[in-house]
Amino acid sequence: MDKILLLWGKTSSDSYHPLLYHLLDVGNVTSVVWEHILTERIQTYISDAMGVTKEEAKRAFCYWSALHDIGKATPSFQVKNARMSTMLASNGYSFSGADSSDKISHGELTTRIVPVVLHENGLATNIAYDVAYAIGAHHGRWPNMNKIAELEDYQVGDENWWIIRSELGAILRDTFNPPSIYPHSLTNSWRVMLSLCLAGIVSAADWIGSDKDFFPYDSTTDLESYKKISLNRANRAVCDIVWKTWTPPKNVSFDDIGNYESLYPVQDKVLDLSLIHISEPTRPY
Repeated sequence: MDKILLLWGKTSSDSYHPLLYHLLDVGNVTSVVWEHILTERIQTYISDAMGVTKEEAKRAFCYWSALHDIGKATPSFQVKNARMSTMLASNGYSFSGADSSDKISHGELTTRIVPVVLHENGLATNIAYDVAYAIGAHHGRWPNMNKIAELEDYQVGDENWWIIRSELGAILRDTFNPPSIYPHSLTNSWRVMLSLCLAGIVSAADWIGSDKDFFPYDSTTDLESYKKISLNRANRAVCDIVWKTWTPPKNVSFDDIGNYESLYPVQDKVLDLSLIHISEPTRPY
């Protein structure tokens, strides 16, 4: 088995889903969400801010979303599965100091690692950090920069871990073909807008891409075949949850949507602007 497929992204008592395949799932869901859910106006805002076409912006968002869990390619995460970590160790990956009870968030590990991966692929440093911070928030909580600064080398991994993460990044780059982006003239307000858009999209894409009913664990299919399978599953998933055909109701009150007894003042103020209604929390894995 290719060593890169020994990295697990999702696991159960009797099976696992390779990390690479989960990253592809989420990148593909992002592609479907971009094409069928985002309005043309939002696509234009994003692409204009990035200085690229809408198609190129979509490919960049797919690539960045796919990187959201690269923090799982670390000894401090992989050690949480004894069987898989033993196989990785036998293939030369050190787990010295790694502890399965370590509470470090893989989102914060992602935020630490992604700038290095993106810098290797030519993205401007300031934008690479924006991307890392946004996708590190894919479970609904912004990364804690103090905790990231305190990460130890044994938690992130030695040179072999950096090499395999670079290999993951290269496969995802070749799959989603992101454009070269040189947005040095981006204002802070545009950078904040892009970060918020990316954080929201990757959170939704990961929520869908983590649903085992749509993306059953598959550690036996070869990579090239799985790329096609994953895209088909992404299309079916977004269709089945009715996002493709849903249209927002008109003249509906907050109470009609959630049956809440009362509104906070801030909720009352923003009703005419926008509303995000989260009905199910995202899970840490």
